[in-house]
Amino acid sequence: MAQGIYNRETLFQKNIVNGVKEADMGSIDFPELLASDVYSWTLVKREEQCRPDLVSYRLYGTDQLWWLIMWLNGISDPWHDLMPRVALKYIPKDQIDNALKYELTR
Repeated sequence: MAQGIYNRETLFQKNIVNGVKEADMGSIDFPELLASDVYSWTLVKREEQCRPDLVSYRLYGTDQLWWLIMWLNGISDPWHDLMPRVALKYIPKDQIDNALKYELTR
């Protein structure tokens, strides 16, 4: 069976790959990050309409965290919900980095 986020059997497993802990966000407990005082807010820009990858790149310097922004905001359909001037909450990058460092050292 294929590995990855689409395989529910492995979604919450932690694996070691090449001697390094591999963690997916589904396996990480973020209680401190889910507190409302940790969130920051931004507005979707016109050129980011329907493009969560561009929002991710602007906020985090990578297009790979688009799914985290969508998850935090309860957006499952960026084609209809990610429109200009929509307010999005997001977790600042330094908070994500700290949580990952903590989780990967546990």
